[in-house]
Amino acid sequence: MNPLSRLIALPDAEKQARGLLHTPAEIAQQPATWHKTYKIFEDSKNLLAEFLRPVREEHWTIYLVGAGTSDYIGHSLSNLLRQRWDCEVYAAASTDLLTNQEELLLPGRKYLWISFSRSVIALKGGRTGAGARVVPECQASGGELQRRWPHGGAGTTEQGCACDCSG
Repeated sequence: MNPLSRLIALPDAEKQARGLLHTPAEIAQQPATWHKTYKIFEDSKNLLAEFLRPVREEHWTIYLVGAGTSDYIGHSLSNLLRQRWDCEVYAAASTDLLTNQEELLLPGRKYLWISFSRSVIALKGGRTGAGARVVPECQASGGELQRRWPHGGAGTTEQGCACDCSG
């Protein structure tokens, strides 16, 4: 039995006492989640390409948003996407973007926020630069992607879009 399995096998009272009630099980389910997420994106690649077309053609600025390990995902992808999509791509901790957005967002520019999180609450309630809100499950006026994207939220504002890639 590996160390992670041993932690999962502990009685709930001991997990609670050690502060391990949820984290080991969450870590153990990650590989299955990654495969499921890959399948979702593979099955939706035409819809995503259609959605991203104006973002790429008009060279929007893209923020990959997350906290903790989700922020790490954004940092891991930012240079690759910058080269592949030929536009500015930045990784930003969700706390930085939500609390300091006036310093990060420039008026008159278009933005795409892609939020990486383990749950859909990471970006909820965040304001975009235009003053509109990305509301629970990003149900703003998301247009075609929001109507057809069954795997998270998508919303648009006067200044851009926000998508939630929750696992």
